[in-house]
Amino acid sequence: MKKEQALFDLIHSLTASERRYFHLQMVSNRKSSNLLRLFEVISNQKKYDENGINEAFKGEKFLSQLHVTRNHLYEAILKHMRSFDMEKTIDYRIKGMIQDVKFLFEKRLFNHCKAALKRAIKFAEKHEKYHSMLELLEWRAKLLSFTFYNERDENDIEEISELYYETLEKLQNIREYSDLQSRIFNNYYKIGTERKNENYKTNDQIINQFALKDINRALTFKSLCCYHNIHAIYRKINNDWEGAYKYRTQLLELLRNKPDKTEEHIQMLFGTLNNLIPICIKLQKYELIEEYLVEIREIPDKYSGVKISDNLKMKVLTQSYVAELGYFVKIGEVERGIQTIGQITEYIKESEKRLRKFPQLHLYYNISYFYFSIGEYSKSLQWLNKILNDNSLRSIEDLHSSSRILNLLLQYELEKDDFMEYLTRSTYRYLYKLEGLYDFEKIILNFLKKNTRFDSVEEQTKAFIKLKSQLENTRYEPGERNALSTLDLVSWVNSKIEQEPFYIIKQKQLEK
Repeated sequence: MKKEQALFDLIHSLTASERRYFHLQMVSNRKSSNLLRLFEVISNQKKYDENGINEAFKGEKFLSQLHVTRNHLYEAILKHMRSFDMEKTIDYRIKGMIQDVKFLFEKRLFNHCKAALKRAIKFAEKHEKYHSMLELLEWRAKLLSFTFYNERDENDIEEISELYYETLEKLQNIREYSDLQSRIFNNYYKIGTERKNENYKTNDQIINQFALKDINRALTFKSLCCYHNIHAIYRKINNDWEGAYKYRTQLLELLRNKPDKTEEHIQMLFGTLNNLIPICIKLQKYELIEEYLVEIREIPDKYSGVKISDNLKMKVLTQSYVAELGYFVKIGEVERGIQTIGQITEYIKESEKRLRKFPQLHLYYNISYFYFSIGEYSKSLQWLNKILNDNSLRSIEDLHSSSRILNLLLQYELEKDDFMEYLTRSTYRYLYKLEGLYDFEKIILNFLKKNTRFDSVEEQTKAFIKLKSQLENTRYEPGERNALSTLDLVSWVNSKIEQEPFYIIKQKQLEK
């Protein structure tokens, strides 16, 4: 990547608060005036334009060294972003405490050093910063040795040693649970659960570890969170939705009741709430979904005393939109869905450059699926094409797979029969490359390939009744994410049998 483009991308990735912080730092330094001026010019560009820069600074000497100024500006931005709000983080505060201990020790202010050590160790233990704890305990031992064990006996040595080994045990405990969590999430994300997952036996081996059979083995808050997380994801993988709900809600209460929350805890709280929504949809706990959506959106205000990054605020809003729109499809809610799409569209316009790719494409999919559910097929296809034309992320195979099936249904609804044979073949090839097709995929592809049009309503109804029976009898293997929970083919088939809109079918299901 060219350096000038890298600078442009860096500047335009900054949030409003980061820009304000950088601006203030530059204003306080007179030598940085050219850097700030260049920063402001590039900030106002829609794409990097060196001619525009030359025009803005026409006749000024520093243009002859523009490449040097660009490099200085790039480094200056990185330097100031390193310190941006760092003083509010737990790690930064602990590092400062360790620096205080070192300074007081070097000044031979040993009583002050001892008091600073006591405060720092208590703070580090409270926030489970055990690596820092080990460093602080080394300083405590060093202080004891340097003062020739004045007014100290063997109990002090034993106390340091005991606390040191307790800290090592907790670190090892965290590592054990973190490793188990990483392994099961690696299977979940790398292999996927909508595509065929042949590693579910490996997941069984993970869940049968002794550490996951006894909750009392989890010695720290982080270990407890891992414990509940692992059990929840294992049960979701195996379609045990009640079990997944049980462990997710236990984790939620654990996080809600955590005193002195940090941004890390807020991130975990958000993730837990967000993961509960599809589980509640599956279990038809619709009243809880509304509550969880409200709780998610209130996170930035409710925890205003905690430094929450702009990235997390954006993630909270993005995922709440994804969840809310998916929920509206499930219950056949038309008016609120259309209103939400209006809000999402404005949000995408404002934030598209800063949105991460996966949530962005997930937003596109849910908008497309919602329009499909209310019969707005052309609008649905417009949004779906944004996904189908994007091949930048291999890790979102599940999303691309669902999108290709949805595309076939849209072509069917739009009566584009000329494309159907080609699309079914290309979709078959794509899905086959993902370790083979599921039975339900084979069924829907064969149906659409053979039954694009019918001579009578009676013939159509008969064909769709047969299709419904085939789909409902489809067997899913352990480890799959039930793809029908993402793309509800049975409800679409019912809409054809009953000759009613998809969203009406969903409303009727809700009333039962």
